[in-house]
Amino acid sequence: MLVATMPLLDFGIISSTLNNISTLLSVVGGLFLFSIPLGYWEHQLVVNVYRSEKKPRLAHLYVRDMILEAQKSIKTKNKDIFFESFNDRGRNSFLTALVDMCIFSRNSFSDVGIYGRLSDRWSHFYARRAVGRYAPIVSIVLWAVSLVAAYLYFGALPFQFGWQNFLASAIVWIVIFAVSICIIDSYSGKIWAEISFLEGAIVLAKKKENSEMIRNVVENVYEHPEYIEQAEKSYGVSLYKM
Repeated sequence: MLVATMPLLDFGIISSTLNNISTLLSVVGGLFLFSIPLGYWEHQLVVNVYRSEKKPRLAHLYVRDMILEAQKSIKTKNKDIFFESFNDRGRNSFLTALVDMCIFSRNSFSDVGIYGRLSDRWSHFYARRAVGRYAPIVSIVLWAVSLVAAYLYFGALPFQFGWQNFLASAIVWIVIFAVSICIIDSYSGKIWAEISFLEGAIVLAKKKENSEMIRNVVENVYEHPEYIEQAEKSYGVSLYKM
């Protein structure tokens, strides 16, 4: 944002205002401190988007099929099986819990290095997607808001709103978005595929053991739906369809 703002700045006014080194350091330090909570917010936004119920991964689909297979053997007069009665969030949360059981259970891999590799892939994906896609978007929004606020409250100071200045700033933004999206963010798609295939491979590598474990969970959860209802009341979270 600061780099794209530089072509619009009136450096004559700025140099006369920031001739004191302590003032300059205060401005730079303030911007740095502001970037920390903003970066954390951006990271959480990426997590919310790619861990949401709208983005199932391969492992979720494998475990879902194991659940549906286990439900076939449950003798019941009810037409509705509990898994189908979950809303999207409840279904995704249940799948995620079982995926974690399949991946991190004792029946899975004995080599703990595979878990470190999976964790590294997630961290790398979050960083790539945040820096390559979300950071430029957030930056250009803050850039526009800053310019409008500066114009409304300070007039043209300390900016130069000539068309040449905006053209130079637009070129800077084009370069920023090109580098961020085409070079940095483009690789995050490959990492996302790696995560999906790695999780799915871990689940399928011990498919027989995982199917048996999921079957036990499904039978017990179906026999005791009151536990889920109690959890809903305790935490105020709706898991079933309304």
